Amino acid sequence: MCGEYGIPYFLPLNKPRLLHMISSQQHLFQLPKDETYLNAAYMTPLAIEVEEAGVNGVRLKSQPGQITGQHFFEPADLIRKNFSTIINNNDPERIAIIPSVSYGLANVIANIDESYGHEIIVVKDQFPSAVFPIQNQRYSFEVKTINLPSLYKDRAARLSRDIIEAIRPHTAAVCIGTLLWTDGSLYDLKAISEACKEHNTLLIIDGTQSIGALPFDIEAIEADAVLCAGYKWLMGPYGIGVGYFGPVFDQGIPIEDNWINRQNSSDFSALTDYEERYRPKAQKYNVGEYSNFVTVPMLDKGLERVIEWTPERVQEYCSYLMEPLIKGLLDNGKYWIENDEKWRANHMIGIHVRDEAVLEDIKRQCQSAKIHVSYRGQCIRVSPHLYNTRSDIYRLTDILFSM
Repeated sequence: MCGEYGIPYFLPLNKPRLLHMISSQQHLFQLPKDETYLNAAYMTPLAIEVEEAGVNGVRLKSQPGQITGQHFFEPADLIRKNFSTIINNNDPERIAIIPSVSYGLANVIANIDESYGHEIIVVKDQFPSAVFPIQNQRYSFEVKTINLPSLYKDRAARLSRDIIEAIRPHTAAVCIGTLLWTDGSLYDLKAISEACKEHNTLLIIDGTQSIGALPFDIEAIEADAVLCAGYKWLMGPYGIGVGYFGPVFDQGIPIEDNWINRQNSSDFSALTDYEERYRPKAQKYNVGEYSNFVTVPMLDKGLERVIEWTPERVQEYCSYLMEPLIKGLLDNGKYWIENDEKWRANHMIGIHVRDEAVLEDIKRQCQSAKIHVSYRGQCIRVSPHLYNTRSDIYRLTDILFSM
């Protein structure tokens, strides 16, 4: 547990190394050997087995006589079950299949009762898909933006504190990520959740940039909705994601009316009875044609791999990878990173470059060396995964520390 404004609840602290740290999983991928891919936060590559699941799905669609009613429901149910395992959700029917975070958030915003208040809190420079649905003019919500603290040692802690202090009785919801997507700074989700409950405020989380690589416990955080794109740390394809919808949304109305979200939709012979009742809990929020015979088995295979690896082991391996980089950065005045390891993730490190000319030089050298990272403003975002090795990190450090 964590105290008020304390250490983020969902990150294991002072935990001894696992008995057998997972080794590189490079053999499961087909990344080009002459490139260094440190950009999982942009998107992860497909593992060979995930790619094969997609190919098999394409082949199935080319033989439609082999597609049965079970193909519309059972593979998606596996996604619900597997994602529930990853976030410690004991009710898979609370998981909807969505095409994107913006789609899931649109359903959330459309179903926040006005009794919760008229203001929704976001953080400056939050990913646009987690902001635009809130700004939709069909709703009357005011957006309150929390500015990012300046670069100093308590930056991440201060950001969580600023969010908590901004919550008021008229705050309908706090809508944030599990971490700051531009540089990996962690939120104290447990403390924010407790503040939300104190003010009858909903907690809406975009888990895209950490769930699958960083432990997350829905039972502990008690978020009202958690939305995730599938093509990053869940190791799936582009165009499919998952959303957890808590009890507050059980009586909601989805933004889309389709046949498969209605009760008894598995009875194809009775579809023209035009069932008015929705399927229970989150099932009403599924996107139409969510049974996609290509992307569903791909995401399911990706989730299976995440469960086998475990987010804890991903964090531990990324900590091992990043160790030489972080040590050098902390001793180098040209750069700034969060120096308190309790407030930063291991799978995503934000390197803030103090001199714009140095940043431009780094960009040129990384492009020439085929090193893939992301640039968000003056920040270099480095995001490794299990397919990386220490050699990949050394290639980057050779450039950074030659400046």
